[in-house]
Amino acid sequence: QPFRAAEKQHGLSNIREGREFNKAVDIAMHREKTLQGEMLDDLLQLNLLKPKGKIFKKGLAAEKYRSKIADDMENPAMNTEFNKYMDKLYFEKILPFAKKHNWKIHPYRKNYFPQMLRQDILDTMYDDIYTVQKKFPEIIRAAKGGSGISHAERMAARKTLKGEMKSFDKKTREALERIKSRHEGMDNLSAFEMLQQYTYNDKFKIFGNLEKGRTLDLPKSFYERDAAHVLTRYITKLGRRMAQVEQFGPKAEKADKFFADISRKSPRAAQTARDIYIRYNGTIEVNPRFGYSKGTRNFLNEYMAFSVATKIAGGFSTLFNVTQSLISTAVEAGLYRTMKSSLKLVSPTKGGKLLRQEVRRSGSSAYDVIKEISGLQHSDTLLSKVAQVVTVPFNLVNKANNVLAGATARDFVKDLHRIANSAKSKKRKWAIGKLKEFNVDYRKKLDDRTLRESMVKFARESQLQKNVLKDPLAFNNPIMRPFLMFKRFGFR
Repeated sequence: QPFRAAEKQHGLSNIREGREFNKAVDIAMHREKTLQGEMLDDLLQLNLLKPKGKIFKKGLAAEKYRSKIADDMENPAMNTEFNKYMDKLYFEKILPFAKKHNWKIHPYRKNYFPQMLRQDILDTMYDDIYTVQKKFPEIIRAAKGGSGISHAERMAARKTLKGEMKSFDKKTREALERIKSRHEGMDNLSAFEMLQQYTYNDKFKIFGNLEKGRTLDLPKSFYERDAAHVLTRYITKLGRRMAQVEQFGPKAEKADKFFADISRKSPRAAQTARDIYIRYNGTIEVNPRFGYSKGTRNFLNEYMAFSVATKIAGGFSTLFNVTQSLISTAVEAGLYRTMKSSLKLVSPTKGGKLLRQEVRRSGSSAYDVIKEISGLQHSDTLLSKVAQVVTVPFNLVNKANNVLAGATARDFVKDLHRIANSAKSKKRKWAIGKLKEFNVDYRKKLDDRTLRESMVKFARESQLQKNVLKDPLAFNNPIMRPFLMFKRFGFR
């Protein structure tokens, strides 16, 4: 059982409600990427990274350009192209979606620029909070309050927290003092709970920029002003949240119903579904039961960075990865179709340009295998940075494989749809079955959204990307990740 695909563990896929749950997770994973890809491409068309005609994307000039975008967006006297896009996004996509799914969001805000903490500060503060969660669960219980917490327990927790705060990073202490200064009479425990909820929601759970008001007023230096970073994070979180709301409800009520229905037939299968869900939504990353202490975690992050640098960059992985498409995309979709798509991708013609844009809009190319398997996206140490630099060739080849897989899938699904709707074709039954694997109903007309989600799904599965359904549960467990991070390729 431990090393079976998660979707099949304890008979989950043998139960009708279990299959429906697996399908909902599958759809959510691919819809998320497509929503993100569509919105990111929109922003790139507005010259988010650099002014039209300029060549810089990094450096001081780029920082100034993108910081000015943020300033201009907040300026009441201006109405930039980015303001117009955010307004259009709110009124034409977010608001209708929210009404349809009974998703409570905040009212429209003119000259809106998302307020987001700098990633390094967010990670630092959460690291301190996570340490408290791991070492002193009584502080967390007392901070949340409730009728079950006595005055004596709260006082003891306050004393323990006061001592622990001495080991906090100065930014965390500064944030706590700022919160207390803005709320008269607030103690450390209440300020800690407020900061904990804010950082937790920002990193892993709800989409605070739409669902919560600006409850914290931290120093300006704490907030990111690079518009490329902020808007990219915004649409990344928006795409994920919309996919979650659509498939599982604003308060995960649909997920809870799945668990209850599955539990009536098999409690063990229901627990498997819950385990899959926390891996899908990321909350397993913040559960102390599935994590290490700060010191152990830092050591293992360094170990993973070293392993990535030596085993990927120092080995033959990049060379092997060059031929990956021949044993994945070409085998599944056909060598002729794969070669045809590869030639079209590099073509300077209008058709080639449109195909490259469709790949971008599908979200199938926005994937970093090294960060996904090792968790290095949560680390900013020197060794992690070295690992990211030396694995650039591997990542470039991997991105090319994903782009090719997405492009090939577009033609593949179109061909399957045509065959499935051809009554005389001998392959009709096979084509219908293949389309079902793509979550495509052959009786319905193919639209751009369906094609894009199919492209993401094909790229994810043919290139052995992280998949909480296909991977065993252990592979996406933070405790086991350091020891299993290179085993996914062999298993899949």
